[in-house]
Amino acid sequence: MAKQRESQARSDRRDAVKVYYPLAIEAVIDPSAGILPDLYEFLELPKVRLLWKPAGADDSEAAFTKLLDSIVRDIQDHQEKTRIQAIRSILAATRDVPISTLSLESSAYPPEEYDSDFFELATSVYCKRSSKKVFSFPELVDIGENQNYLFSSLDLRQTDAVIAMIEAAGLDTETAKWEDLVQLGPRFKWINETPFGGIFWMQRQYTSKAVWDCEQLVSPILFINPFTTSNSN
Repeated sequence: MAKQRESQARSDRRDAVKVYYPLAIEAVIDPSAGILPDLYEFLELPKVRLLWKPAGADDSEAAFTKLLDSIVRDIQDHQEKTRIQAIRSILAATRDVPISTLSLESSAYPPEEYDSDFFELATSVYCKRSSKKVFSFPELVDIGENQNYLFSSLDLRQTDAVIAMIEAAGLDTETAKWEDLVQLGPRFKWINETPFGGIFWMQRQYTSKAVWDCEQLVSPILFINPFTTSNSN
């Protein structure tokens, strides 16, 4: 019974701590520095857990205020970790190397080198399969989305296709941005015939036709084999 009471008390404290989320986010100096944690990631931050996880934890506003500076540092650490993960997933795909071989240290990815220009490169964009649109970091993540899933969605197939488009357009792969391809418009329009059918794409039953451009290329490439593991994992 005692364990059940504490389990319920812990759940109640966790729910009570949720009201501090917007206050903590407001206290972050630069919310645009990286992806902010969503509510449930916030609850698992080390200093936030102190407000609800231990038996008899103090979840009062006074306790939250006392820990606020430390909580803000936890949030900033989260922002930096997502920035590093985004960079590593991009480099793993563009260099065709296992992501495990790339450093986890911030010092390996100085902000002056891996800045907004880096994330806006055509070879750095991510694809949301749900919308078949491409996004740059950090705009790719909405609250509630699984960041690891999105980061792993960038792989060599996508990168190779984008590089092929860049080269076909006579652009520089080191500097070309996605908007450069979009602006070329008709050069990358064609009638695409996409086979469908069978729950696992095993049986081809019919074909749909649609006009595609570079904006619609990346997601279908990733869907060719939905069970293929990304090389960046």
